[in-house]
Amino acid sequence: MQPSFVYLPGVPGGDAVQKTVDGLDYFSTNIELGAEGTKKALPLGDLTPFEQNLLKEAIPELRGNIEKGVKFITETSKL
Repeated sequence: MQPSFVYLPGVPGGDAVQKTVDGLDYFSTNIELGAEGTKKALPLGDLTPFEQNLLKEAIPELRGNIEKGVKFITETSKL
């Protein structure tokens, strides 16, 4: 098990993590690694009310950063 920033729709278990993080496509979570790379995204587990609040406050910032990153990759891949 290793923590990693992953594309959640691309791995088994990612959909469960997405429900916890308000539908973000990318998030850092523990993953299982296999010979071909990411084998499975593991759920975040039980969050304390304090952690839930921190996550709720962080999601808008994370969403904006993800959108900037996707836009950058999309635009530079056209060069």
